[in-house]
Amino acid sequence: MIVRLQDRGQLDGSAGSGGGIVEANARRSLDAYLSDRYRIGRAITRQDLKDALSVEGVEDVAIGEPTDNVDVASDQIALLSGDPVLTTVVES
Repeated sequence: MIVRLQDRGQLDGSAGSGGGIVEANARRSLDAYLSDRYRIGRAITRQDLKDALSVEGVEDVAIGEPTDNVDVASDQIALLSGDPVLTTVVES
């Protein structure tokens, strides 16, 4: 059985952190985390998603979805449904 999740989050960074570069780095970090979690029986936690998105230049991460941890049974796999939707907010 596959448990699907849609990841939506917002990254807040400081001015001069290069929003596009920060978002690209956050996506790479998220992809690395998720590829490690694509195993039978591995849960995906909101805190782990936040940690994965907290790359250099990110001051805060707000996870919109999933609204809860994605717990899976020992015979399930959690997969990301579609591309993550990340919004980068750079404050001056």
